[in-house]
Amino acid sequence: MLKLNSSTTSKLLNGIKSNFPRNLRQPNFTSVNRVRNSSSLSGGAEQENDQRKKLTTELKNAMKSKNSFASTTIRSVLSEVYSADKSPSGPISSSQITSILRKAIARRNDSASQYIAASRPELAENEKREVELLTSFLPPSMVESKIDEILTKLAEEQNFFAPGTEPKRVVGLLLKAFFAQVDKSLVDSKLVQERARGILEARQ
Repeated sequence: MLKLNSSTTSKLLNGIKSNFPRNLRQPNFTSVNRVRNSSSLSGGAEQENDQRKKLTTELKNAMKSKNSFASTTIRSVLSEVYSADKSPSGPISSSQITSILRKAIARRNDSASQYIAASRPELAENEKREVELLTSFLPPSMVESKIDEILTKLAEEQNFFAPGTEPKRVVGLLLKAFFAQVDKSLVDSKLVQERARGILEARQ
């Protein structure tokens, strides 16, 4: 067996190291960081879920100030959000949370109307207070004139104003075309339906 002294061994190791490509002698952390940065950018929009953040922040504030009315109301909406998060597609988007808020507001408005009809104004008032609170979380809605403008343009493109066309037969198609372009969280769906019917009927 060939025996090498320490000086010879050191020279051999240094020679091997010098013959290795430079990029194999140390990890390229620059490329790793690039991957990390691009990953965070691509998921940035989904990570910054404004509606979820608003609701959870206001819930914490309500709990700190011992505002049981606000905390109970916000919890009821967050409960629906967390339930929807369990779907196969995973956590829902800010837009979907806005849709949940709109539905929650619609239910409370309906309840308020029923309480008024049943001569229970105190219960109706509570529903209205909840509506006011939840409405504060909604983004600015599209104005009615803009809704009309989009609906009219789509109806013209689809030839829904042609003589003999029955509004009730095409209103569903018009609404489908509208929501293919406009996020549901930006409009009151009930208002869009009313405007679609009105625009089609006005041209007959």
